[in-house]
Amino acid sequence: MRRLPNVKEKVEFPTKGWSYSYDGNILIFMSGIDFSCNQLTGKIPSKMGNLSELHSLNVSHNNLTGSIPTTFSNLRHIGSLDLSYTNLNGSIPSELTELNTLVVCSVAHNNLTGKTPDFKAQFATFNEISYEGNPHLWTSIT
Repeated sequence: MRRLPNVKEKVEFPTKGWSYSYDGNILIFMSGIDFSCNQLTGKIPSKMGNLSELHSLNVSHNNLTGSIPTTFSNLRHIGSLDLSYTNLNGSIPSELTELNTLVVCSVAHNNLTGKTPDFKAQFATFNEISYEGNPHLWTSIT
């Protein structure tokens, strides 16, 4: 059995406009990346889907193009995924419905098209705010 180190640090973890304070052994389980508001351009690298232990990913408010990588379905521990305000296009990969730990998801204000994924599992908990600002994205949320 692997013994966890006794971590006695405290950290502030800002995400989605909130700041959370954590301390103790929980820190070894935390992982998040916030690339928001960095004037990033180009496509989201599909290899980001290999960050399977990631809990939070925020790339919002950038000038990214291309589609949402289907490899994001490998983010099995993701709780917060913010892809809003980035100019992404294409459809939302249906594979994302496999992300059972997803609590917060926003693809708002992009150029997404097609139908939203089936509203099952975690996707059944997201409302129209998660999808707004995509005039060519069809959703059955009422």
